[in-house]
Amino acid sequence: MAGSEGKGIEFADALLFQNATYVLCADSSQKRKISKLTSLLHSIGARVLFLSAKDHDKIAASISHLPQLIAVAMMNMVEQKNKKHPGYLQLAAGGFRDITRIASSPYGMWNDILASNSSEIRNAVKEFSLLLSQFAKDLQTSSRRNTFAHRFRNAKKMRDAIPKNSKGFLQPVHDIFVSVEDKPGVLSLITTALYKANINIKDMELLKIREGRGGTFRLSFETKKDADLAKTVLRKVIIKTI
Repeated sequence: MAGSEGKGIEFADALLFQNATYVLCADSSQKRKISKLTSLLHSIGARVLFLSAKDHDKIAASISHLPQLIAVAMMNMVEQKNKKHPGYLQLAAGGFRDITRIASSPYGMWNDILASNSSEIRNAVKEFSLLLSQFAKDLQTSSRRNTFAHRFRNAKKMRDAIPKNSKGFLQPVHDIFVSVEDKPGVLSLITTALYKANINIKDMELLKIREGRGGTFRLSFETKKDADLAKTVLRKVIIKTI
């Protein structure tokens, strides 16, 4: 589960599979037969996950294929609206750009995906459509609008759980949250301090930023020891961590 919306040799990335999930559709009896492949995947930094083909298709339909179609649908909807009023694209800010980024993905690959996993994708689309229909109904009255408070809280809870700091499909990672000022060199300050302390960052995500005020990074580490040490190191360079 890796890649970007780019296509071609100019988008080649030697670290493409670093910390990425690589699904092998094999049962326990086959693991020994593909041990060389598993070792190769580990050597390029991938995290191997064994799933049945059926489970893979069902999960991928919801967390990969459906989001792609949602992004495409949103851009097509806005395209039609923008023809009548150009203000739509002019007002498109960070949230809209983030959620539609994958709409730039080349169709060549998706043609095969939509064909090979059409059944599970249809199920995911139907399930999501029912949820949106319920949202539309609940927007009609003030009493039903109150249901969104729970949905927002639940969505935040689930979103914050990615990645989990407990054993699951993947090896656990340990997160810290770093608040920074909006100024040149702040990211370099973080990475240089951790490099000098020989602490490896497994994953990094910019969670939020306000121009002129600052933002928050999520940094993930392989062990709790590394995460705790990273906090100590970054606090010494006057960076707020949680």
